[in-house]
Amino acid sequence: MRAFAILMVILGHTGLDFPNALIHGYTGVSLFFVISGYVVTLSVIRRLPGTRARFDREHLVFLRDFYLRRAFRILPVATFWVLVSVVVVSGIAMIGGGTVWPLPWTQEVKWLLSGLYNYRFAAAGTSGMFGHYWSLAVEMHFYLLLPLLVLAVRNRRALVAVCAAGVVAVSTVLRAITPSSAIGFLTHTQADALLMGVLICLITVQDGETRRPETVGRRIPVWAKNAIMLGLLGALFVLPSFFDGNWDPIWKYPVYTALGSAIVYLAQRDTGWVLGGMPTLGRVFSYLGDRSFSLYVSHPILWVALKPVVMTRFGDSIPSWLTTTSAGIAVQFALMLVVALAVTEVSYRLIELPYIDYGKSLIRRLRERAQASRSRLSDG
Repeated sequence: MRAFAILMVILGHTGLDFPNALIHGYTGVSLFFVISGYVVTLSVIRRLPGTRARFDREHLVFLRDFYLRRAFRILPVATFWVLVSVVVVSGIAMIGGGTVWPLPWTQEVKWLLSGLYNYRFAAAGTSGMFGHYWSLAVEMHFYLLLPLLVLAVRNRRALVAVCAAGVVAVSTVLRAITPSSAIGFLTHTQADALLMGVLICLITVQDGETRRPETVGRRIPVWAKNAIMLGLLGALFVLPSFFDGNWDPIWKYPVYTALGSAIVYLAQRDTGWVLGGMPTLGRVFSYLGDRSFSLYVSHPILWVALKPVVMTRFGDSIPSWLTTTSAGIAVQFALMLVVALAVTEVSYRLIELPYIDYGKSLIRRLRERAQASRSRLSDG
């Protein structure tokens, strides 16, 4: 599902002359949010200490480990691509290539360090070099608050009620009191998608396992499941081209959240709703999904900054059909995607995976050290 989501997003960022319906894939981020809500909640409830009445040391260890896992999962790759972007844009400026971003990168880095990038970015009202990091800011806020919420509301039914109330509050109140130009970027106006992912997990998972056997579509053939899922994904992808400018954001975002939630609910049990009966294609999309974060943070610098330089330097030698025909545009996208995947593979192998492993190793060492310390105290 992450692969579908990242393809939606990058199609909208290419700057190529695609049909209108294919360049409004920002709803891929809505799907990302629901997925994140589900996956992170699953991680939390699987590692949550036993139902103790009082907040104790085990809960502190749980919070420490959660934040360390999230930090090593996100910050190294995000920081690396911030640095790469700064170097590339500075290099382009040095050779007289100019920049396509009106905001200075120094200002945006300060916003990133503030932890409120999405709010500062929305207030600026213009495109930015790290504009795509707005969604990362939303997720970071969610990661910060979710484990605290789970520890504060110990009862699962009460937690479901709180999250459901949050969805209603975002959809009916918080969006209504926020300027429409900023609704698409702010944590308090996008949190309903994340909370829906939380709800799906809380409702369908118990003790880290699915609560009940698969019942949704048990008698539906696999080909029909694939067709239904493709229809849901297609609707999520193309609806913005019809809604933008015609629907108030207060009304359209709940539709995107509902579609993303339906997709994740059907997909999360892996019972043929996503690429059922197509294992080879499934492996391709799993490959893309595993690398979706590196691809998300890296592709804008390749798409927006380097493409104009290539066109300026080598435009005279590029065949006209490559820039004027539908086939040429498709070839451009394929080439851009190949380059992005090659760069992403380096990022994934050399930065993302090693730091994820380092985070796990650090957590394990901290736990072993604490256990050894307790053993010494008990022996003494």
